[in-house]
Amino acid sequence: MRFPSVLVLHVMLRVPEIFTISSWRFFDIAGGECTPDGKFSLDACRCVGACGLAPVMMVNGEVYGRLTVDDIDGVLRNITSHDA
Repeated sequence: MRFPSVLVLHVMLRVPEIFTISSWRFFDIAGGECTPDGKFSLDACRCVGACGLAPVMMVNGEVYGRLTVDDIDGVLRNITSHDA
């Protein structure tokens, strides 16, 4: 079974640190950790080859692009509701 892994991409000058903080708070874990149930992990990465869509977040290979801070919780809620 493959568990979702959420990657938050840091693109210099395009992504405020708040993106990463929002993701960490949503899952109540820090980067490099897994949720207590083992279903989600959260890591930061440098490049997913989607500069034109920055800022982006990748979940199990699917890229979510042109995100705003307000988009993050919605994307993560959608991911976790489909996992249930």
